[in-house]
Amino acid sequence: DEIIATARTACDLLDDYPELHLIRGESMFYETVEKLDPATFQRIKQHIANNRLHVVGGWYVQPDCNLASAETYRRHAEIGCRYFKEKFGIEQIKTGFNIDSFGHSSYLPDFYRSAGMINYVMLRPSTGEMQLPCNVFRWQSPSGTEILTTRVMGCYNSSPRSIIPLVTNVARDCDRH
Repeated sequence: DEIIATARTACDLLDDYPELHLIRGESMFYETVEKLDPATFQRIKQHIANNRLHVVGGWYVQPDCNLASAETYRRHAEIGCRYFKEKFGIEQIKTGFNIDSFGHSSYLPDFYRSAGMINYVMLRPSTGEMQLPCNVFRWQSPSGTEILTTRVMGCYNSSPRSIIPLVTNVARDCDRH
């Protein structure tokens, strides 16, 4: 029910607000809509084709990135990216997206890069959990592989009033680094 309601709401918002763009990852989400609500799935396909709904993540679900094995990461990307190519014609997911992981393997850049992703978006560790030198940075794994990484500003439900100052602060932060 949650997935179908979310999908319908996203499509309604995209229909009503032509300037709006949304993102969504996890092929499991799209697969569920495809099976349970084909009409909404067709709407999703149209919004993706119109470049208004952007697919991120490339994984089947957002896995726990703290303790998962290398094979888990590889399979998530293999299954997810294959689905996105077959259903939406997306040749390459460029941005990894893992908002609610409670940890990250130091080798995560290796797995994302091997899946063809060049960017990574995360929320955790939040600013209250760990200070980073910059909210946009090149994450380098122990093997030397790098991926451009950003931490979501604020939290899950940042108010619209907080977005402009957050973006401004990140821009200033990145100029210094």
